[in-house]
Amino acid sequence: MSEPQNYSSSPVVSPKSPQSSVLSSIKNAVNTVVRDMGKITIHIDRPSYIPGETVTGRAELVLKEEISARSMKVKWKGYEWTTATVVEEYYSGGKMHVRRRRIYDTRVLYKQTGIAHTYGANATTVSPGTYVYPFQFILPHNIPGSFYHDGLGFKGAIIYEIKFRVDMLGIDIKNVAVVQVQEICNKIPEMLHEENDKKFLFGGSGKLFLKVDVDKNIYEPGEHVVVNCSVRNDSLKDVERLKVKLMQDVKVKCQHEDESSVVEIHRMVYPFSVKAKSSFQGELIFEIPTEVLPSCTGIIASNQYHLDVECDVTMAFDLEVHPKITIVAPRGRTISNLYQDFNKNSWREQPDNHF
Repeated sequence: MSEPQNYSSSPVVSPKSPQSSVLSSIKNAVNTVVRDMGKITIHIDRPSYIPGETVTGRAELVLKEEISARSMKVKWKGYEWTTATVVEEYYSGGKMHVRRRRIYDTRVLYKQTGIAHTYGANATTVSPGTYVYPFQFILPHNIPGSFYHDGLGFKGAIIYEIKFRVDMLGIDIKNVAVVQVQEICNKIPEMLHEENDKKFLFGGSGKLFLKVDVDKNIYEPGEHVVVNCSVRNDSLKDVERLKVKLMQDVKVKCQHEDESSVVEIHRMVYPFSVKAKSSFQGELIFEIPTEVLPSCTGIIASNQYHLDVECDVTMAFDLEVHPKITIVAPRGRTISNLYQDFNKNSWREQPDNHF
């Protein structure tokens, strides 16, 4: 699991540039020196928390050599973070050029700093050894759940971090850990009803009617959705099969840009045909994938879901309904793919200026 850090909306340097290579070499050298002196490991007691709960754990500082330090500082931060690629036109040398530019946006949910331990008013000698610093922090109420999305041309995340840093003479020893937060669902559980119809022309005279009742509106990953489906086919067209899809609706705001995507997460096909001038009534059992990300309601990064229940019609556009559902994470469970491939450096890469 990678931890994001070092966010900014300022222009970034291309990883291919000489300046970037020099900065990377300096940073690697600095990190090597810090690792030789010691390291901080952050242990969080539980895999996940809900808003309003107290996050507890401990930070372990292991020193390999003597250092001069003032204090062990701690910072709690929760924020939404987005990035998008914008296409711009500009004149140069009497010609029109096109370039892509990466922009960033951040919305801070909370930020708090403190002192976990004071070694001395001035820099004090700290001997080699292992030092343990317990911590606790109460999460604010009404914050969105953890989230990560890497889309085409835009990305978004809702991140909760704890950072420990030894304030010392020279290079600080520091580390960051991510706290997974499960959003509280305030929706009232209820059944869903959707219906739609379609009129066919040019050889498909008549109408097709679809009515759907979904057993509830809130699910956990791995649960089964019961879809009561009623199809009345008064047309001359045949319905070859019925389909149910889980669709993910991601919305990201980044400065002046609004980006969105609708992605198919999972589908199931049911071999129930509805011939012309006939009808169908039955249950479609649909399984929510076990590793699907929970719904979240951030301001600049949000994640929602709906079902597509479809009649697959021969030589015509499908007839569909789209009941909206909410997916919540089981209490106390870590979502293993929440920060999959979340590489903070790749998120900050600057695309080529021209294409």
